[in-house]
Amino acid sequence: MTMTDPLGDMLTRIRNGQWARKSSVLSPASRLRANVLDVLKREGFIRDFSQHEVRPGISEIKIELKYHEGDPVIREISRVSTPGRRVYSAIKDLPRVYDGLGISILSTPQGVLSDSEARDKNVGGEVLCQVFWGPIRKQPENPMSRIGKNPVDIPEGVNVDLAGQVVTAKGKLGELSVTLSHEVEVSREGEQIWVKPRTDELSARKMWGTSRTLINNLVAGVSEGFSRNLEIQGVGYRAQVQGKELIMQLGLSHEIRFPVPEGITIECSDQTHIFVSGADKQKVGQTASEIRGFRPPEPYKGKGIRYEGEYVFRKEGKKK
Repeated sequence: MTMTDPLGDMLTRIRNGQWARKSSVLSPASRLRANVLDVLKREGFIRDFSQHEVRPGISEIKIELKYHEGDPVIREISRVSTPGRRVYSAIKDLPRVYDGLGISILSTPQGVLSDSEARDKNVGGEVLCQVFWGPIRKQPENPMSRIGKNPVDIPEGVNVDLAGQVVTAKGKLGELSVTLSHEVEVSREGEQIWVKPRTDELSARKMWGTSRTLINNLVAGVSEGFSRNLEIQGVGYRAQVQGKELIMQLGLSHEIRFPVPEGITIECSDQTHIFVSGADKQKVGQTASEIRGFRPPEPYKGKGIRYEGEYVFRKEGKKK
């Protein structure tokens, strides 16, 4: 595998390793990488690094990451100069990173230096990357979800049953159920359903808004349903419903027969419009996506199947 930016690859491994709370990360060895790591070590961004041979002619660098009170020392680390866009700076034009809370690392005629070392030696060069050690933003003590904090209203004609983590909704359009994560707690108060995270852990907060949306989709699905409209464009392109199949002629050597999934209704008001509806929002979207996938709109004449109101980027064809 060819690597176009070896230094950028190493910086990405460091950044991902810090946020994953890894004690160390590995990176292929090179002289430039070792020089950059030497600067990071001198400036206190990493604990140490060491190089060892994996197999004859192939070496690897082990980078020991650094933390303070459980938080990563490196808040941000980003590539500045890239193989496709070299960035050079005279020392007088080199900006201070976050008013001195970070550093720039430069490749100069006197070696790889931090910006402070380059200023002491009055030498500029290629700006390789920038590192910022600023304070980590703490999560609020009582984190709120803008979606999860709102209750789900149960409309008239819909029955909702709660059985542990299983939520079942029955309405005029059918019955749907979903099993929620054990990291959230579901309760019913009158004609409203409330979802709350069991703990303040990040994983629980992530599932808070998601779980509330899943329940809302159940209630809306069995009471009102969901739909997606598709349009067909192209000379000779057409569609019709026969029994439990959607039959489409899309400029191919054969017609396409798409079986209508259970729980989904497909209608064609005319030969160029397809109406997909059902109680399950995921299944409606999946069905519409599969139909569109038989002939996605092409960019030159726009022929194909598209969602109603979808913008199709058009390209200019060849000129004579």
